[in-house]
Amino acid sequence: MLTGGPANSGLAGSRAVPPALAAELHRLAADVFTHGYVLAMRWTMVLPISVVVLAAISCLAIKQDRGPDQATAPGVAAGQMAGTISSPGSSGTPGSSGQSPGSAS
Repeated sequence: MLTGGPANSGLAGSRAVPPALAAELHRLAADVFTHGYVLAMRWTMVLPISVVVLAAISCLAIKQDRGPDQATAPGVAAGQMAGTISSPGSSGTPGSSGQSPGSAS
């Protein structure tokens, strides 16, 4: 076995395998594992980083596409906030000459 066990276990304890060969096999196994792990981690980190960069670019593109004419909903008066209800007879703009709701004439 090519594990990180004691020197007298596995291949090194066998009389058929010279100690130099066992040490070289152990070194090669460690190198293959280390380089394979580093290579896999490199590409594993590239994917999430590229997704975050793509999301940031798309957010900037969406923000730049919004013009001042798209900020108000169609059919809403210029001074009125979207979602507010204007009373009948008023124009819905602040400071209008129309009668405000609740005021007596």
